[in-house]
Amino acid sequence: MKIIGIDPGSYVTGYALIEQEDNGIMLIEGGVVKVPKNIGKFDKLRYLYTKIEDIIKSKKPEYASIEDSFYYKNVKTSMYLGQIKGVLILALLNNNCKIYEFSPLEIKKAVVGYGQATKEQVEYMVRRLLNIEIEAKYSDFYDAIAAAICLSNMISINYNNISSNRKGFARVLRGK
Repeated sequence: MKIIGIDPGSYVTGYALIEQEDNGIMLIEGGVVKVPKNIGKFDKLRYLYTKIEDIIKSKKPEYASIEDSFYYKNVKTSMYLGQIKGVLILALLNNNCKIYEFSPLEIKKAVVGYGQATKEQVEYMVRRLLNIEIEAKYSDFYDAIAAAICLSNMISINYNNISSNRKGFARVLRGK
C-alpha cells in the first residue's frame, strides 16, 4: 500500500511517498516543493496544487497523511496556511486518496516515541527506520516521511487488531 506524507508550509512543503509491505516500509520518493517568492498569493496556491497533483497522479498513493497546522499568533499567517492545506487536501481528494490528519505531537510520538521530540530527533529516527544515508537540506522532507510513517503505524495497528473483520478494518480507516 502506498502512502503520501505531506508537511504543509508557506514557502516549502515537504512530501514523501512510502510503500508498506509485509516486510516493512520503503521510501519510494520524497522531497520538497518550493513555491517561488516572486509570484502572487493565489498563483502560489495554484503552483503548489499543480506540483503536488503531478506527484500524486504519477505515484498513485492510496492514503495520505497530512500534518495538522500550527496555530500562529499572526492571524494572516494562520489563514494562509489554512489555504495552503485546503489546496493540498483538494489535490488529494481529486485523486481519490483517503486522507488522515495528525498533529505534530502525534507524528513525533509515532516515530520517536516522544511527542515533544526535536526536529533533529525526528530526522535521526526517520533516517534510521528507512536506512536513509543522504542528508536533505530541508527538515520538511523528514517531517513528511514522519507523517507517512505515523499513518502506516496506525493502519498496521488497526489491521492487526481487527484482521479477522475486514469490514471493521475499512470502517476504522474511513474514520467512522
